[in-house]
This record gives sequence, structure tokens and C-alpha cells, in this order.
Amino acid sequence: MFIRVFYSVKCSECMNLLQVITNENIIKMFIPVCLDNFTSSQISTLSIKEIPAIVISNNNTPPIIYEGPQQCSTWLNSFIVNRRKNLIQQTEANRKNIQQAQNELRKNEEGAIEYNENEMEGISDSYSYNNVDLAQPKNFVMVGNEDKQHIVTVNENESKFSKNELRAKMSDLNIQRNIDTKEYSQFMEQSQIQKIVNNLN
Repeated sequence: MFIRVFYSVKCSECMNLLQVITNENIIKMFIPVCLDNFTSSQISTLSIKEIPAIVISNNNTPPIIYEGPQQCSTWLNSFIVNRRKNLIQQTEANRKNIQQAQNELRKNEEGAIEYNENEMEGISDSYSYNNVDLAQPKNFVMVGNEDKQHIVTVNENESKFSKNELRAKMSDLNIQRNIDTKEYSQFMEQSQIQKIVNNLN
């Protein structure tokens, strides 16, 4: 497949189109054809009537022609979007192939792996609920961390603190906190006094 871009340096729309192609780093995929040095007879032999023009030629099939700034811009935008999607898909496929090869190598060397992306990530089946088509995220707990993932539930009433018990607990905590603060202040005061005495000696 050959993609030719017919343009003129004197045409601002042509130069804008070429600038976009250059900025997207796809200029090597096109064959730029400048018409500035073409004679009238040479231009009349071409199958285009307006520039910029993009002509896509395939073997044994009639060429596809896009003429004018609007048609060329529309086709180029679609071409760029599709190319980016294809690059992303290729990159993702390559990443998965590399990851799969690494996992296979680890399996052969170390045995079964503890983490599998397909099992441990993503979402559940879309029919998780009866009446709502809403998939839920998967959530697994790693071995050894079960105690960090427990569900906290409220105990029965007989295990709850009453208001008086809570006040008593808070009072005890405040008393202990005051004692700690006093002891810390005394320690700091003694440390400062000792430092002054040492400096005087």
C-alpha cells in the first residue's frame, strides 16, 4: 500500500497537514509529492482536483482519494487514532507474552507461583447480582495476612461500656497521662540542670 500526499508549499492547509504528519512521527509512511514544480499538463494527468490530497493506492484496486483540507484532516485523524490503538494493543500483547514467559520460567525453576494476575485482579462475573448487572472487584488476602483483614463487628450489649464505665476509663487515662507528663517534665528538668552543672565544671 502506498499513501501519497499531494501538496504545495504556497498552501497553508497543505503545510498544516504535513506538520501534523511530521509531529506524529509518521512521515515515513507517506510519500510527499510537491506540485509546485509540476506543469499544468502534468497536473491535469493526476486524478485530483484539490489540494491537499491524500491518495491511497493498493495493487489491482482503484486508488482511494481524499481531497481538500476537511477530507484529508478527517482521514488523517482516524488514521492516527487507529494507529495509536494498534500500538497500544501490540504493546499490551508483548507485555503479556513477556510476563507469561517469565511466569513459565519461574514455574519451571521455583514451582507454582503465588500470584496470578488473571485470578487476583480484575472484576468478577457481570452476573454477580440477580437484578443488577454490576460486576464486583476481586479481593483476595495474601497468606499470613489474614489477621489484618478481619471484619470488625459490634459485640452484644452485655459487652458494651456504659456511659459511667466509659467516663471512668477516660478519667483513668487522663490521670495516667498527667502522671506521664509530670515524670517527663521532671526528667527534662533534671537533664537540663545536670547539663548546666557539667558546663560549670
